[in-house]
Amino acid sequence: MALVGLTCAAFIFNTSEFIPIGLLTDIANDFLTTEAQAGMIISIYAFVVMLLSLPLMIVVSRFEMKKLLSSVILNDAIPVAF
Repeated sequence: MALVGLTCAAFIFNTSEFIPIGLLTDIANDFLTTEAQAGMIISIYAFVVMLLSLPLMIVVSRFEMKKLLSSVILNDAIPVAF
């Protein structure tokens, strides 16, 4: 069962990371930029994610997982509620 959960999480993570590439033209149109500029924005985002992933993982690994998950859910749910 854990393998199924890990597989689903990996699928969702990878899908969310690759969606902007498929929507590059739409993103460029929405921001009134060229596709090259929109691609650069996405590349900068990817670079920041690459740089911050390991340090954030190290910091977050020191927290109790139940409290961490609860705080992440609340952090995402409160803005949606209002």
